[in-house]
Amino acid sequence: RYDEFNSIVLGFSDVTAARLATKRLLAAQGSARAPSQILAERLRPTNPTDEPFTDDRAPVELLTDQGLLAYLRSGAPGA
Repeated sequence: RYDEFNSIVLGFSDVTAARLATKRLLAAQGSARAPSQILAERLRPTNPTDEPFTDDRAPVELLTDQGLLAYLRSGAPGA
């Protein structure tokens, strides 16, 4: 979890790439520094799986898809 409402999932093909990402997050500067520090501190490894993480069934995805389809059905005015 990044904060109360958001989770961030990072995927890597090997451990070395994951360690490099953590180092880069810890080295972030400017406005990215604070959120990068939080993310680096909260990263937790998980075991590999054949089932990828996805948010395809998140409620916001359904709302977005319905809105897009309604727009296209109406002839995409303004496009």
